[in-house]
Amino acid sequence: MSSKQKISMRLMGLVLVLIVTTGGVVAQQSSPSPSPSTETPEQGEGAGDFTVISSVEFGYRGLRVDGDLNKYQSDLNYKAGPRLFDSSFLLRSKEGKGDLFETFLVTSTGWGADPQGNLRVSVEQPEWYRFDGTYRRFKYFRFLNTFANPNWVFSPANFSVPPKQSTGEHGYDTRVKLGDFDLTLLPKNRLIRFNVGYSPERYSGPAFTNYHSGGNEFMLLSELRSHANDFRVGADGSLGPLNYSFLQGFRRFRDDSVIDLGVTPGINLNPAAASLTSFDRNEPARSTVNYTRFSLQTLVAKKLDITGRIIYSKAEQNYSSIESFTGRNWNPRITGFPPSPPAATPNILNLGQYTLTGNTERPNWLGDVGLTLLATDKFRISNTFRVEDFNITGNAVFADRFTITRPTGATTRTDTFSIGNLDAHRRTEYRKYQNTIEGDYQFNARNSVHFGYRYAHRRV
Repeated sequence: MSSKQKISMRLMGLVLVLIVTTGGVVAQQSSPSPSPSTETPEQGEGAGDFTVISSVEFGYRGLRVDGDLNKYQSDLNYKAGPRLFDSSFLLRSKEGKGDLFETFLVTSTGWGADPQGNLRVSVEQPEWYRFDGTYRRFKYFRFLNTFANPNWVFSPANFSVPPKQSTGEHGYDTRVKLGDFDLTLLPKNRLIRFNVGYSPERYSGPAFTNYHSGGNEFMLLSELRSHANDFRVGADGSLGPLNYSFLQGFRRFRDDSVIDLGVTPGINLNPAAASLTSFDRNEPARSTVNYTRFSLQTLVAKKLDITGRIIYSKAEQNYSSIESFTGRNWNPRITGFPPSPPAATPNILNLGQYTLTGNTERPNWLGDVGLTLLATDKFRISNTFRVEDFNITGNAVFADRFTITRPTGATTRTDTFSIGNLDAHRRTEYRKYQNTIEGDYQFNARNSVHFGYRYAHRRV
């Protein structure tokens, strides 16, 4: 983005903040004083069938850093520009006259030049629905000097500051966006209330790290990119003396982070050492998690509380990692292929490739039941039994291939080394039983005693 575009966006943001602020000031202006004999004073500004209360705090941050700017941003990451400290907007119906909603509340903090921001929305019509939504975003910057510094030449397309020998070998400039949105239907209905929820998550941004291969160190630029979506649906309520709750959830996650440096990603300063002429890495991952939760609770004769819960979830993941690269003066570290330096003659790596694919799954059961007896007004005893059971099954297949051309006298020779279908399998089983008994006795308002005993048995 050009400097003119950045300045224009900041000015537009400042104008929007001023407009919102003006609206907030108008909303907070005192209404004409009503006649004491006919009206009761009410906070806020009247707007038809609603009352409006709002406030906005904004400002502008200037920034000057003496010293290492990367260190400052890695610790604080504050930027110069307009800031929205805190804002709130409340729209409330007068005497329940609102048809669509009774209250509408929006609050926010930390937007603009701050590294994190939060927005919350709450809308409610108590007889019919309640909606709560939050949105959060975080800016993460990490660019610090470390004890190891390889030599490299760097020409990034996205990173704000090119790495130097003083900035270390790892860096991040990423963004995280999170949301939680929940809708409850019939929130005051005792028999049944319905719940629907959605939580998105987004993570992206450039990063770099060092990579040791072929007898040298390399700096790899990567583009981190992942996102997840969580969906929830459920209901809770009461059937006679029983209180129940049910929730079904679905989570879908994918990671599409890549490293694609193309041809000649960099030239090592030592021409006799190994160098890359291309590098590409893809590590896609896909996972799902489905979970179910059901619980019951009742109170018998106002003395015995009984609560039971069972949760089942199943997580599955499929993943692969494909890495391909070419280079010069390469040492694959395979005995006799070709001879290890310094005896190795100059060679060309036609292709180096690693391939790894796999899958894993984890079904999980968790159940517990608790009993609490209110023996007297002063004495209470409870017992909780819990069982957890899961297993993890994983399978993977590995393959690699190297083909290297090197001179032998007046001609050249090409050697190929490959491994295929090298598989691995692993299964872990876990089961645990646990029982906890506890008691409380209240001697008086100042003194009480608590005791308990826990037994557990675990098998892995």
